[in-house]
Amino acid sequence: MFQAGIAVALLWLNKKRNQYDNLLITLIACIGVHLFAKWVIYAMVDDKDVKLAMNTFIQLAYGPLIYLYVRKLKTGFIPLTYLFLFLPLFIATVAYFSVISSLFVNPVIGHAHLQIYNNWTSYFIVIGNGVYAVITSYLLKKWKKNIPFAEYKLIGSICAIFIFLNGLSIICMAIESNATYLLALRYVAYSLFMVICFLVVRHKYVGTNPPEIVADDEQKSVSDRKPILSSEQLADFADILNTYMRKTKAYLDIDFNMDKLSEDTNISRRYISETLNTYFFKSFYRYINEYRIEEFILELNKRIESDVEINLLSIAYQSGFKTKSSFNLYFKKIVGTTPTDYVKKNQDSLKKSAIQPFVFRLL
Repeated sequence: MFQAGIAVALLWLNKKRNQYDNLLITLIACIGVHLFAKWVIYAMVDDKDVKLAMNTFIQLAYGPLIYLYVRKLKTGFIPLTYLFLFLPLFIATVAYFSVISSLFVNPVIGHAHLQIYNNWTSYFIVIGNGVYAVITSYLLKKWKKNIPFAEYKLIGSICAIFIFLNGLSIICMAIESNATYLLALRYVAYSLFMVICFLVVRHKYVGTNPPEIVADDEQKSVSDRKPILSSEQLADFADILNTYMRKTKAYLDIDFNMDKLSEDTNISRRYISETLNTYFFKSFYRYINEYRIEEFILELNKRIESDVEINLLSIAYQSGFKTKSSFNLYFKKIVGTTPTDYVKKNQDSLKKSAIQPFVFRLL
């Protein structure tokens, strides 16, 4: 409970907090409310049935929150129509406080209402959160190229925890009459909620992105080697590389590397390096990221012409960039300005109505 509160505070005060983090903060806040409600019940209520059978309504928020977080990472926004996903939560909230009121007014009738409430919410929690966890895991794999590696790992871990918690819930439903085992399993579940809090805070303050090599454009990977390709060979290899990149758009793969390029073009790594450095005067990363920047600008213009809401970071991920920092770095190197400044400086040629939603977003 206290750990969840600290986690919310740390996330809220984080200077790098962005629009996506609001859903993570809400998730951790819901965990805090869940654990606080359980603490109140175990510490202040003597009724055994209430202690063992009073499901916390807030559990119905977990599934929709992780699902919407992944959708927002992919699309950049969430339509208001998606609020209907929280309808079971709203209904359960009303039922929860109605049962509490009923227990105070008439304990006999209240216990009957409690039994009905617990039966229905148990099924909704187990089925709902399980379905959301599976669907979200599926979307993660489907949209892997469009979701940053750190967020991919974080939500993948959270989904795995919720699937495991679902298994514990099913066991709890099966051994409802055994209070000792039931409490032990619930303590395991509460510990896993703390693990989720830790993972989210670690994600924001430490990060899980693998180190991405950002090569210096002035550094020639073959500068210390004697050239072995003729000018005609260099031109031929350059044409092969450009044709391959244009036709396959392999640069959209966030994990694309020189080994993959060598395998697909049947050109050795050394020949590729010499061609890039001697013919193009570019490092491999500069060469690949120029295509990504070009793709980014084309996609940006398409969305502006379609007059739809635009998120620059989402387009960057779709264009093949793995991290926000590498996107900003190479955009500045290649275009000569930041992405946000680029939009501002070119706004006269863009549709004014399309600029407003995204020009000041977090880049």
